[in-house]
Order: sequence, then structure tokens, then C-alpha cells
Amino acid sequence: MSNYKRHYEFGNIVFITMITDNRIPILTDNIDLIKESLKSVKYKFEIVAGVILQDHIHLLLKPQNMKDIPYIV
Repeated sequence: MSNYKRHYEFGNIVFITMITDNRIPILTDNIDLIKESLKSVKYKFEIVAGVILQDHIHLLLKPQNMKDIPYIV
């Protein structure tokens, strides 16, 4: 397991990339489902920018609580 430290600072914007298992190209066929799932997350955050591609997503998030980032993902 990695032995790295996370540095959280309130107000920062965080860049997150998520990739599908085995890079299966399913995301663009399910954009409405992805949008709904992002709205239903119980942790509060603002999506500053995002791109949904066939097999991965890039998001710039501004969470209300920086310690929620691992749970948002």
C-alpha cells in the first residue's frame, strides 16, 4: 500500500480522473445516468468543470469539506 499523505486545504479545487474497468467504452452511452448519480451523492461539492469520454471522466471539483474527497470518488 502507498505511504503518501493527503494535503487538504479548504477552498481548493481538486482534479479527479475516473476510468472504467478494462477501459470499457460505456460512459457516453449512459451520460444521463452519470449526471443523476453525481446529483445524488450525499457529500456536497460543486462541479467546476468536467468531461465525460467513452472510457473515462475528468472532473474539477470544489468540495465543501476537503476530507470528503475519497468518499465522493
